[in-house]
Amino acid sequence: MKIAPRDIIDYWYSDRIRACWFSSTPELDREIYNQFAQIWRDASEGRLDGWCDTPEGCLALVILLDQFPRNMFRGKAKSFSTGTQAIAIVRLAIKRGFDKKIDAEQLSFLYLPFMHSENEADKLWVINIDHTTYKEGNY
Repeated sequence: MKIAPRDIIDYWYSDRIRACWFSSTPELDREIYNQFAQIWRDASEGRLDGWCDTPEGCLALVILLDQFPRNMFRGKAKSFSTGTQAIAIVRLAIKRGFDKKIDAEQLSFLYLPFMHSENEADKLWVINIDHTTYKEGNY
């Protein structure tokens, strides 16, 4: 089955998954692994870089590279292995103005890799840009 950016976004923002965003279960972790491990590998190896051409594609890649590994590889170092890639995609999305083209709920997950970063500069940077974006009503 070929997975498109919209499939990832629809899955992540479904009512069922939304209820588990901050309180996952081993069953959900397995489900995400079973459904998305191969496409995560494709993304981690750069085979989905073409998705960066759209706001939806960037958001899907960020969810795929930042959120899904936290479920798929919970408790293992691998759960953080594609965070740097996710940050690079967020920076590209912002440079292209894509953060101005998605809603506030989606924007919070677009920016989340910066909050997951161990680099304090990343966290400060996103706090400043997030504040500016919301202040200007660009969500």
